[in-house]
Amino acid sequence: MPGVVFALMGLAFAADPAMEALRLTPLWTTLDNGLTVILLEDHRAPVMALSLRYEVGAAEDTLPVAGRAVGRTGKAHLFEHLMFEGTPDYPSGEYDRRLADLGADNNAWTDHDATVYQVQGPIDALETALALEADRMAWLGEALGEEVVKNQIDVVINERLGDEMSDYVYPYYSLDWLLWPEGHPYRWPVLGTRADLNTMPREELVQHHQRWGGPGNATLVLVGDFEAEAALAMVQSTLGRVPKSSAPPPRALDVVGPGLIGPWLMIEDLAFPQLHLAWRTVPRGHPDEPALDVLAMVMSYGRGTRLDDALLYRRSVATDVSVSTANGRLGGGFYVFVQRADKPLAPALRVVEREVERLIAEGPTDDEVRRAVASWRGFFISSLEDPEQLADALGECLRVYGDPSCLAMELGRYEAVTAADVHLVAKVYLNEDRVLLSVVAPEDLRFALPESATVSPP
Repeated sequence: MPGVVFALMGLAFAADPAMEALRLTPLWTTLDNGLTVILLEDHRAPVMALSLRYEVGAAEDTLPVAGRAVGRTGKAHLFEHLMFEGTPDYPSGEYDRRLADLGADNNAWTDHDATVYQVQGPIDALETALALEADRMAWLGEALGEEVVKNQIDVVINERLGDEMSDYVYPYYSLDWLLWPEGHPYRWPVLGTRADLNTMPREELVQHHQRWGGPGNATLVLVGDFEAEAALAMVQSTLGRVPKSSAPPPRALDVVGPGLIGPWLMIEDLAFPQLHLAWRTVPRGHPDEPALDVLAMVMSYGRGTRLDDALLYRRSVATDVSVSTANGRLGGGFYVFVQRADKPLAPALRVVEREVERLIAEGPTDDEVRRAVASWRGFFISSLEDPEQLADALGECLRVYGDPSCLAMELGRYEAVTAADVHLVAKVYLNEDRVLLSVVAPEDLRFALPESATVSPP
């Protein structure tokens, strides 16, 4: 069998199974049809987790032409929905019903970089889950009638309507539109625009699946109570029989340039005025990623962090504060969110800018960094106790580092972060090229930042 790299080790009933997972090397191979397979034995309970990752996300909805994004948005996410709409052998609803009859749950998600299908349940459901995944990988396009496509477009439009009604989701449609330059695929929402969804032809979706939905563009990760060689035989007899395909070349970072700085104003019916700041940073796996994540936790992660103390505890300048990061294959962002109850946003902005200036001038203390790293470590370790999250983590390891055995290395990257590292990334990335956006209801325009231009989400 080509490309096998393995050590047949598994999780037993260890005192700290999450820590044990860091030290294990899963079986890793590529089948003759191009499918990458990662298997990790986990004998703590008679269960399994399946993660089937296709390297296609919203970034592949459009193609770069002369610095512009050309094509309809929303295809990758729409296809996530269509994958549940049946094949010639398994009509609509059969995928869910057959798994539910075996006590298994399933889920799926799409972001800008990937589409992932997940199954978790009793180990007895594994062979059925593999057969169902193989069937829809090979035959889905044969069952996509016009009415099926139209129905799912309506479902996605309703899903987007839910985003538009959310105070904490819809502002990021505008924020990412402003943060990324013209032609960058991260500007567009994963769900797509209404205009593109309403004009999406069936043929374009079928071509999209034929290009991106084959085994050569997919990685299967299994974690569970199985013998690795027996599980691999199941994979060979199901997904291994799907006709061979090659992986399309990944989209390169082909767009550069600044975002739209602002200040900007988004007028939406929301409960309280919001202030958003955003900076462009680094892609997933970049050497500066750990220090930026630690910087975010130094700034806001409860009492004793910079913005929480300055805005919530020492003075009641805000009612909610958060700092977050998002890192994808084609870039990353650093986001500050502040909410005020029926008061102008300008005083909150002054506090944020003062704290950012202090971090740039002085850096964080060693104690602040130690606390942040300890918090991140706890979150990371606890996530590995869930087989489904562990399966996703192994697939992400392979995508980012080319090796599914990266978990210990990834933890080590964060444990090595120093106060000097955090100080450096604050100086490099929290610069003046940040997007500034206030979001207020129509009756609260007096609370917006002065001299703001109006923006509407795509």
